[in-house]
Amino acid sequence: MKPALTLLGIGLIALVTGSLWFWSEISFLFDNPLDNRPFSESVWKENDHDWNHKNPRGEMVADLMRQIHQEKPTRSQILQRLGEPDFSMTNLLISYNIGAWLGFGMDYNSLDIEFDKAGQFLNVQVLQH
Repeated sequence: MKPALTLLGIGLIALVTGSLWFWSEISFLFDNPLDNRPFSESVWKENDHDWNHKNPRGEMVADLMRQIHQEKPTRSQILQRLGEPDFSMTNLLISYNIGAWLGFGMDYNSLDIEFDKAGQFLNVQVLQH
């Protein structure tokens, strides 16, 4: 009887641990932390070079990405609207810090916007570093 109870206890622990891991992996489907508020240019610029893990930029980045995809702004229009980038800036890529919202919140995320050689919009994405 004792080995059966031990085996049952181990099975229960494995079930609970597996369920918690599974929920942590799919919870983003139900609550996207990058889509919690509408984009605000003033809030975005106020948080320039803010290295807080919960930088407010992160909560509005999904709305901003929708706007960028719809408007397809040029590189100069993006720089005017969002300000100087926090990370690298080349003619083909600009990158902004948005905090550490994805995964376990340990690694910083960036909003990366790509352009062609003429400065026309190509792509926008969030990267986890």
